[in-house]
Amino acid sequence: WTSWIWNQDWYGVWNCKKAPIFTVIASGQSLTQEDARAVQEKTQVIAVNDTWELVPDAPYHYACDASWWGVHYQAVKNGFKGNSYTINDLEHPSRNPDKKYDLIRMNSKYADGLGKRFIHYGTGGGGNSGFQAVNLAHILGAKTILLLGFDMFGTHYFGDHPPGLANSSPYSQFIKSFERIDQTKIEIINCTRQTALECFPRKSLDDVLGWLCLVKSAVYGSPVRRHRISV
Repeated sequence: WTSWIWNQDWYGVWNCKKAPIFTVIASGQSLTQEDARAVQEKTQVIAVNDTWELVPDAPYHYACDASWWGVHYQAVKNGFKGNSYTINDLEHPSRNPDKKYDLIRMNSKYADGLGKRFIHYGTGGGGNSGFQAVNLAHILGAKTILLLGFDMFGTHYFGDHPPGLANSSPYSQFIKSFERIDQTKIEIINCTRQTALECFPRKSLDDVLGWLCLVKSAVYGSPVRRHRISV
């Protein structure tokens, strides 16, 4: 497995708030609080849907579903310290979360792959908050994105959603959306403990976080430009 330190001077500026390495945390049943907290120390974190409860001090949170916000908005507002994002569907505004909710709304459209100006919904029938949160990371400047909790089968780490929210998901359609991401433009590594999402390189979280420690040591030791590190 090979990664890059990108073509810029990192000396003296390394920290998780500035590095272009993001982790998107979805709510698959394999997710653990230990993993969710560990990535906060070395990456920027986008919590998806309920996972904000595991990382309430993360910088970003994303949820697209209007009905999810209808149930959870007040809890997120009271307990999450970062910025919460959602869709702004310009073509179908009735699908957006209620305007009374204080959220950062990203212009969104139906398209495959990752958009740089718009959040893309993904393949028809395969739109989901996890995919869109990956797109948000791309818009925010991510060069590498780690995935946690992207099981793509089973239930959630917390069990079922409360009444009024759907518990079944079209995982096969979700996977098709991810398969259409152009991986020549961004590095995505799936660190999920158990996953049916096989279109991205797999790596254990311990190995990736260990690599980031090596990078940090190199950066603090001297100015770094375009060094290739193999693990």
